[in-house]
Amino acid sequence: MKKGWFVLVIFLLFMLPFVLAQQAEVDKAIKCLGDKITKTTCAELSTEEKIFSLLAEQKCEAQLLSDSQNSYECWPKSSCKIKQTAQAILALDSVGTSTEKAQAWLLSQAKNSSDVLWYLQVDTNEPSSCTISY
Repeated sequence: MKKGWFVLVIFLLFMLPFVLAQQAEVDKAIKCLGDKITKTTCAELSTEEKIFSLLAEQKCEAQLLSDSQNSYECWPKSSCKIKQTAQAILALDSVGTSTEKAQAWLLSQAKNSSDVLWYLQVDTNEPSSCTISY
């Protein structure tokens, strides 16, 4: 039992610097973003920068909303993009802003695949047969 505790303590001591270094990098990135927001106004930031500013610092909400098309439906205003709209939804939801219209737009972008070949492989221990209907 003592050997197991010893191995666990050694493992934790080995991992501690990596965990601390990772946290330091995250803190450094948040500080960098905060400094950039402080040096510029939110209006000067790109849509993506506004999204991450809202996620990290809870700043630039109004400016992010003004970057949307059709009253908070999708982002950016010039050409709606699925990725930026999804990121904006996450950021706005994190501060409690309603995102129903944007979520509806995002769901409406779903498309069916065409010309896709599906292959099915079934592994069994015993001989078997199956019927597939379309």
